[in-house]
Amino acid sequence: MNKSAAPNDTGEKSSRKIGVEIEFAGLTPDQAADVVASALGGEPKQTDLYFWTVEETELGDIDVELDTQFVKAGNNPLQEALEAASEELGIEIRRLIGSASEGLVPTEIVSPPIPVSSLPGMDKLVDALRQAGAKDSSGSPLFAFGLHLNPEVTGKDVAAILPTFKAYMLMSAWLRDQIGIDLARKALPYIDPFPVSYVKHATRADYTPDLNQLIDDYLDENATRNRELDMLPLFAHLDEERVRKRVNDPRIKPRPTYHYRLPEARLSSPDWSIGQEWDRWLLVEKLAGDADALTGLAELFTDTPPRKWLEASSSFLSEWREG
Repeated sequence: MNKSAAPNDTGEKSSRKIGVEIEFAGLTPDQAADVVASALGGEPKQTDLYFWTVEETELGDIDVELDTQFVKAGNNPLQEALEAASEELGIEIRRLIGSASEGLVPTEIVSPPIPVSSLPGMDKLVDALRQAGAKDSSGSPLFAFGLHLNPEVTGKDVAAILPTFKAYMLMSAWLRDQIGIDLARKALPYIDPFPVSYVKHATRADYTPDLNQLIDDYLDENATRNRELDMLPLFAHLDEERVRKRVNDPRIKPRPTYHYRLPEARLSSPDWSIGQEWDRWLLVEKLAGDADALTGLAELFTDTPPRKWLEASSSFLSEWREG
C-alpha cells in the first residue's frame, strides 16, 4: 500500500477503526507535540510533566508522552504518599527520572481510534517527524523502538477471533523476516514470540474452545503484555475480571482491538510507511479467512522442526499469495 492509498483488499467497512502508536527518540514530548500540530493541525496542551495532548487535529486528539510509567503522577502508592506530603518534591523526583531517561526511553505518539482510510494522515506525520529529527532504532544500539497497530476486531466471538489469532501465530516467523526486526528489539522481552507448545495447541484443527477456555488457555502460557501480538487488551475488554485475576497490571487497557506490537518504527527511512505494516496485517486477516490454507499451514507447523519453520512457512505463504 502506498502512502496515499486506503487498504480495501479484505473488504473491511469504511467505519472500521485503528489506533496507532509510534516510538522514537531525538524529540522531547513538547517538541513532538509541536510537530504533530504543525503536520495535522490542533493545539498542544500539557496535561502532566512529560505528557501532552494535541487537541482537535485532523485525526482527533493525539497524545504525546515519555513512554515510562515512572514519570506519571501517582504512579504507585509510595509516590502518591510522597506527593501528598510534598507535591513540589514529587514533581522534582519525576523530573529527575525523566531527565535520566532521555536517550533510553522513547517519546511515544498515540493516536485515537481513526478510520482505516485515515492512515495516510499518520504517514504524513511520520514524514514530519523524520524531517524534525526523530530517531528510530538505527540511531543507537540502545534504541528499540516499535510501531504498534491496534486494529479494531471484526467480531467479538471465538469464530471471529481465533482464526485471526491462529493466522498470526503461524505467520509470525515470516513477518519477523519481512520486517527485519532490530537486534535490540529481539534481545528485549517486549515482542517475545509465543511458546511453540502453545502455538501447536492453539492451532490444532480440533481446538474449538469457547471464549472462557480461549482466554484461560492464553493466560496459562501468556500472562504477560510482552508478546508480539498482545491479546490481553482484547480479552480484558471481553472479560476483564477473568484477565485481572491472572495479570495484575494497570497498563492493560481493555479495548476491542488486536494489539500488534511487532513492527519497527523506521522513521529514518524515507521508503518506510505505516501503510506497509498495515498491508502485512491485512495478509494475516486474509489467511484467517482462507480455512483451507490456514489448516494446511497449521499441519505444516506440526510436522516441521522449528529450525526449518521459516523456510517452510515462507515457501507455503509465497505459493498461497501467488495462488
